[in-house]
Amino acid sequence: MSRRLRRRPAQIRFTEGARKQVDALTDAEEVRRLDRALNELAIDPEMGVPTRFPLIRDYRNDAEGVRVIYSVSVLRSAILVAYVEA
Repeated sequence: MSRRLRRRPAQIRFTEGARKQVDALTDAEEVRRLDRALNELAIDPEMGVPTRFPLIRDYRNDAEGVRVIYSVSVLRSAILVAYVEA
């Protein structure tokens, strides 16, 4: 019987600029929407659309009003968030 390996969620890291953007969020609903988006990206880092820069991806969820620009490590074990909107 073969076992299907379950991938661990990727670790989320923030650049200094993205950390300031997250710290500036004051509305609890904004934080909740961003948290949901980051959890989705941790599970499936390839959800975002590739940009013209090969290592950068752009995730947008217009229904939630969230945008995250990020880069994924080669092994898909880490995500570096460069920009957030919520």
